[in-house]
Amino acid sequence: MGAIVNYTDVVSVEATQKYLRFDEVDDALCEELTQMINAACRLVEQYSNHRLKPQDIKYFYRNNGTVSVYDYPIVAI
Repeated sequence: MGAIVNYTDVVSVEATQKYLRFDEVDDALCEELTQMINAACRLVEQYSNHRLKPQDIKYFYRNNGTVSVYDYPIVAI
């Protein structure tokens, strides 16, 4: 598996459709399932501080010159 670009690379819409037992999926339902997958993955990232896909996140120094970073993985500084 290559680099994850979208959250649907982690959980596919087709797998979600089968899990939820939807027989037929139109474009509107496919878009809604994609939004649900994205929201669930963002929630997992927020709760666990473990990033599922590469993201640019900027951290700023505090007044005392320290930075607290709890996200994983860190790929560049």
